[in-house]
Amino acid sequence: MAYVSTKLSEQQPTGSQRTFSGANKVSQIGGRSPPDVSPSETEIPPPQDIEILCRGQVIDPNTNLGTVRWLIWRNPKDLELCYRRRGEHTSAATPDTERSLDD
Repeated sequence: MAYVSTKLSEQQPTGSQRTFSGANKVSQIGGRSPPDVSPSETEIPPPQDIEILCRGQVIDPNTNLGTVRWLIWRNPKDLELCYRRRGEHTSAATPDTERSLDD
């Protein structure tokens, strides 16, 4: 989930169209936020704010990949998982709201 949180943090544009990786930006300046960046811009969303989806169905974070492949994917091809922030519900998968873990 930390990987997904980091990817969401990197893809979230801020007010001035800058993109930050929260962990990298803070570590570069000795653990302090830059003066022109508010602390909320460098925060990574907590794992409970992220949903992982397979074929449009939300996956429990404790489910292993074998179970997802067996019960939901049911396809001999590679398993495709998407993620989104909780609350970004759409009727169809769109690139803006659901992102592949390969991004």
